[in-house]
Amino acid sequence: LGGRSWLEPLLISFHRVLTPELFATVKIAMSALLLLPPTALMGGTFPVLSVFLSRGRFAQLGGEIGRLYAVNTFGAAAGSFGSGFFLIPALGLSRTQMLAAALNILVAVIAFGCARAASAEERPEALSPTGRRTDSLPDGTTRQGAVPRTPPTSPSLFLFIFFFSGFAALLYEVAYTRVLALLLGPTVYAFSLMLTMFILGLALGSRLLAPWSDRWGERANGQAKLTRLLASLYILLGLSVAATLPIFNRLPLLVSAIVQAHAEHYARLQLWQGAMLAGLLLIPTMLLGAAFPLMIKLYVREEHAIGGDMGRALAANTVGAVLGSLLTGLLLIPHFGTERAFWIGILVNVGISAVLLRRLSIRTSVRLVLVASLFSFFFLLFEFIPRWDVERLSAGLYKYAPYYADVDADVIAHRGDLLFYKEGVWATVVVRRVGDEHQLSLDGKVDASDGGADMLTQKLLAHLPLLLADRPRRACVIGLGSGVTAGAALRHPLERVDIVELSPEVVQAARFFEHVNDRVLDDPRARLILGDGRNFLLFTRESYDVIISEPSNPWMAGMSALFTREFFQLARARLTDRGLLCQWFHSYNMPLQDLKTLLRTFHAVFPHAFLWALNENDLLLIGAKDPAFELDLARLERNFHRAAVREDLRRLGITDLYAVLSFYVMHDEDLGRFAQGAPLHTDDHPILEFSSPRAMHAQTSRSNLRALREFPRALPPPQAIQTVLQRATWESFQNKGLMYERAESFSEAFGEYRRAVERYPRAREALEGLRRVARTREQRAEAKALYEQLLKDDPQNREARLALAAWYEEEERYDQCLALLREDVERMLSRSSRSPATSPHAASDEVRLLERYTACLAGAGESAALEETCRRWLQADPENGLALFHLAALRFQRGELADALGLARRSVEALPRHFKARTLLAMIYAEMGETTRARALFEEIARAHSEQAIAHYNYGLFLLNAGQFRDAREQFQKALDRDPLHVESYLGLAEALWRSGQKREARTWARRVLRRDPHNPLAREILNAR
Repeated sequence: LGGRSWLEPLLISFHRVLTPELFATVKIAMSALLLLPPTALMGGTFPVLSVFLSRGRFAQLGGEIGRLYAVNTFGAAAGSFGSGFFLIPALGLSRTQMLAAALNILVAVIAFGCARAASAEERPEALSPTGRRTDSLPDGTTRQGAVPRTPPTSPSLFLFIFFFSGFAALLYEVAYTRVLALLLGPTVYAFSLMLTMFILGLALGSRLLAPWSDRWGERANGQAKLTRLLASLYILLGLSVAATLPIFNRLPLLVSAIVQAHAEHYARLQLWQGAMLAGLLLIPTMLLGAAFPLMIKLYVREEHAIGGDMGRALAANTVGAVLGSLLTGLLLIPHFGTERAFWIGILVNVGISAVLLRRLSIRTSVRLVLVASLFSFFFLLFEFIPRWDVERLSAGLYKYAPYYADVDADVIAHRGDLLFYKEGVWATVVVRRVGDEHQLSLDGKVDASDGGADMLTQKLLAHLPLLLADRPRRACVIGLGSGVTAGAALRHPLERVDIVELSPEVVQAARFFEHVNDRVLDDPRARLILGDGRNFLLFTRESYDVIISEPSNPWMAGMSALFTREFFQLARARLTDRGLLCQWFHSYNMPLQDLKTLLRTFHAVFPHAFLWALNENDLLLIGAKDPAFELDLARLERNFHRAAVREDLRRLGITDLYAVLSFYVMHDEDLGRFAQGAPLHTDDHPILEFSSPRAMHAQTSRSNLRALREFPRALPPPQAIQTVLQRATWESFQNKGLMYERAESFSEAFGEYRRAVERYPRAREALEGLRRVARTREQRAEAKALYEQLLKDDPQNREARLALAAWYEEEERYDQCLALLREDVERMLSRSSRSPATSPHAASDEVRLLERYTACLAGAGESAALEETCRRWLQADPENGLALFHLAALRFQRGELADALGLARRSVEALPRHFKARTLLAMIYAEMGETTRARALFEEIARAHSEQAIAHYNYGLFLLNAGQFRDAREQFQKALDRDPLHVESYLGLAEALWRSGQKREARTWARRVLRRDPHNPLAREILNAR
């Protein structure tokens, strides 16, 4: 417990004088110096207890050792479960360690009491001629009729068996931990649960088989029988592990179902996940546990040698376990993957069985046949057991299943294209392309992407502190991720940016984001440091003007160490006198109390701090080391107007300082007041690591943001912010609304658009934006009421009229839409026929009016009125693309293909990028049998509008009708990547698979259709067909 006080300063001193290689050796040596004394003493307890409990009961050695091992292991399981779920969350690390030390002392007191009682009853024993105690009786037998055994295997070879048994056991434990992190999420509770089940299985196996080892061992040929039994156990162990491997392909779907059913009840969720782990782990771990008493029974030769033999056996087993853990985590998984690591463990088990079989007293030819058959059988298993579906395993269904409750989990798991998959020492790193978006995930959790919401956060993580900073020269970015944050930092005139990244696999994955990160790793000012960010700050001598920290979420095991008070203190120590720390954290999946804990922890180290809300989900804390640091408007404007910075911000939709400084929420004492009473998150009491997983699926963004914004502040915003907010125009509000909309922060966009309309009632983009971003029923009602009020205040407000008409169209209230626009349209067409110079083609407002009106006519099915309107429109503007499009569509519906073709071609010539016009032309080509032209045009449309599911669906439907089933399936799958709820694409896939002869898969997709459309006739036909 006191080691850290002297170890940390000593390590810092060594780091400054040693090479990295020598320093790594020193770290290992110091870790050993700290850990070996207590662990060596722990390792000595089991042999001593074994001697004590088996005195005079040598014939029952297997049962006694098995029961002792079981009791000890049951205690270990209880310790794993209790510490992970209750003790550390309640007491913290040091108090939990003190409790463990107190329990050890209690055990020592009990042991001394037992020793005194035993010594009082003990009688003098006969000594052998060498002075050794012996249990031999005059007739040469031992007590209770036991005869000293000669094991069928040499002692040294048996120690190798102990070694490899321990190696395989810890190989399995590490491998199961890694794959279950993908299945259940890398939380401290998932690890505790997995470890508990693993240890529990060892205890159960040892307890159940222990008595039988004595019964079989004392019969005729008992040693041979035990050897055969042990060999059989290892064969069964290999089989049981091999049997779990294909199950992993189905478990993500089971986890998805469990999470969807119990996401709101964490205890119930853990109970179900524990039951799943029990079904997965108990059989192989019970076989592992059952092998231990058998090996002891076979290895220990005489009663007086129990202590020594047990010590050597446990030492060999433990050394194997240590190497198994190290090699699996550091070598086997990174180089071969977790799946093949399991097969290496199975090979070790089979090898142990082969060695045991070779020692039996049977003919050599029979032994060779048995061993060859054994290896051949497992080789066939390796060849024929299905390989893991890594897309499904790495999809993060444990996290994202509740967000897609109406979508088949397997559809979500296989969305997009898997571009990169690599299992590293620290995490499994994946890059997917879903639609037009690239996503980087660690252990299934998406940590970065080039999508709008993530790009805003990743860019502003760098831009915001560097806009505030006073002539920064050096910056440090903790966590490379996609590289976007570091790339944004290098847009500023920095001399150097140090990027600290723990995982080499993330560095490889960042290459897939070079289109958005400015090829940051190739910039000569960027210095990549592979290592732990916190350790880097601990050991470095560098000082930084800005430190940027964007770890993953604190519910991921280990990540909460980058949110503790000690980490913030360490970062503060590495800042220059005018330096700033920018810390990201989230408001989603985080209870208000946890949010307050984080704010209080940061404020305790940085009393002069500013809180910024980038959107509903992402918050930034910027702490200044200098208590006199101010937000200087002149400095802000100078930094903002640098060409490279301005260009980068413009890509986000940020056009002025209002868009940046209006993210401000509160600062200084207000932060302390808001978080008052919350506990601190410290290294010793890592509250967030244990509390945040419980809220992994909670929807907390809006409530947290509302609590922050509605909190009564004692301090006004800094003067620079006040100035910028006061001079903001309606265009500032509108532009920020567009920025939020692009970042998919729709609620925030709604607020900015509303402010723009309140300032200027004819703000076109803001009026249309209100309708686009209104996601809730309340917002849609508010938008409609605002449009109606604007028209009431100013009946000539055409922008408000068009916005309300669009709202009616979306709601399919076509009659109201037409009634609202009919008078304006009639007036406009009459005027246009008399004055061609002011035709709709020349006046964009009039074009928008007619476009909305004709769309409502088409939606209402008023073909005659639509045709008449378009005819009058074309009199004033003969080549108007929209009028030509509607007429072409009417002709196509009536089967007048020649006329439709001519009109559609003219429409596309006038509107070369119009999606509907080009799609109509492609459909006409297909209907007329011009398949080459149709395919080329459909393909071009799908490429130009790749973000739209309907573009890929239309192309897929054409390919399906053309009999090109494989290409059709690809397009339907792309449509589902864009919109997982697109039922028509489900049906298209079912039909394409059915018609290409893949009837089993077709039925799977047909069932998915029927879940959404229970009466679909084609899906029912596919299911009922033979």
